[in-house]
Amino acid sequence: MLSLSFRQTLRPFFLRASGGLGREGQVPAGSCRRGLVNAGGWTGQETLAQDDPEMWSLLQQEKNRQCRGLELIASENFCSRAALEAQGSCLNNKYSEGYPGQRYYGGAEIVDQIELLCQKRALTAFGLDPNLWGINVQPYSGSPR
Repeated sequence: MLSLSFRQTLRPFFLRASGGLGREGQVPAGSCRRGLVNAGGWTGQETLAQDDPEMWSLLQQEKNRQCRGLELIASENFCSRAALEAQGSCLNNKYSEGYPGQRYYGGAEIVDQIELLCQKRALTAFGLDPNLWGINVQPYSGSPR
C-alpha cells in the first residue's frame, strides 16, 4: 500500500522532528527555534543536499546531462534561475483557488497582487488592450488534472 510505505519511509523524519516524543509529526511549539536547532534536529531550513544527499546527487547528474546534451524537444527547455527561485519560494505553500478578489480561502491578498501583476505584464508583452482582452496566468489553467 503506497500510503503505508510512504509513511514508513517518513517515520525516521517524524521521529527526528518530534524527538521521539508524542504522536508522529507533532512538534512542540517553538521546538524548531529552540531545542531541535540546538540538538541538530530537523528545522525545515535544510538544503536538499543536507536533507536528502541521494536525491541531490541525482538532480546534479540530471543538470549535468542537460548542460552537456542537445535536446530537440519543444516542451523541454531551460528555466531561468529567477523563475526557478519563484517556483521554489513560499508561494509553493499557498493554495489559491479562484481569481483575484474572489478566492475560496483567506490569506490570498498577496497572491492576488502577484496574479494581477502577471496579468498586467502579459497584456503589455503582447500589446493587448485590457478592456478587450482577459489573461489567465494561473499555472495549471487549461491543463487536465
